[in-house]
Amino acid sequence: MNPTDLKKRLSKEIDLGHLPEVLQIETMQKLVYMTMRSLAAEIIKQIPENRLTEFNMVNDAGDSEKTKAFLGNFIHNLDAFTDDIIRKEVEKFKNSNN
Repeated sequence: MNPTDLKKRLSKEIDLGHLPEVLQIETMQKLVYMTMRSLAAEIIKQIPENRLTEFNMVNDAGDSEKTKAFLGNFIHNLDAFTDDIIRKEVEKFKNSNN
């Protein structure tokens, strides 16, 4: 998932409209960063160590379909996996603001 798509998704999940615009932007940037970081860390955990170099080569090539296909070898439902991580990050964010 790219940061732009993630931002759209997070915007649907979290209402920041009560904040001044500058804080909305800063908060969303931080949330996107933290979620992307969590996604990357959790994805890496699913790939066997002896295949990480191959993953990096596929990922660095920039072809999202090939990257998804590669990840499909280790994460059987990438969309559900991604949704779960996003949901957890949204919950962490909401709980941290109570």
